[in-house]
Amino acid sequence: MFPNPLPYHPQPGEVLRCNYRGLIPPEMDKVRFVVVVSPRLRHRNDLCTVVPISTTAPEHPQLFHVRLGKDPYPKSPPDTVAWVKCDMLMTVSFARLSAYWDGRHPSSGKRKYITLRVSKDEFREIRIGILNSIGLGKLKEAV
Repeated sequence: MFPNPLPYHPQPGEVLRCNYRGLIPPEMDKVRFVVVVSPRLRHRNDLCTVVPISTTAPEHPQLFHVRLGKDPYPKSPPDTVAWVKCDMLMTVSFARLSAYWDGRHPSSGKRKYITLRVSKDEFREIRIGILNSIGLGKLKEAV
């Protein structure tokens, strides 16, 4: 896990890092960027639902794979293609999550956090991909 749990509830569409270590293959088992898909829910503190982002294209793209316009990781080369693998939906503890930071403030030495997000159109496609991944693709008109 990351040393400090995420101190706030992330917004849907926000991109964070998630430590999947400790799961059992073929589940995820490494640190990777994820998209938060759940809103803040009452009486459900310190949990949110995420889907992972991968720069490895799926062998057989399906309706639950969403290709992003660009990789949200700021240090990726501009032509890097990223995929959201909506079939890997998971509710995780904030202890597994970390916001992206790049460098430190010169005066305070504190980390400089950068909020990463997918676009509204991409987030809509991710929600449809999730519906497809759980056999509810016919509900996509409701998204």
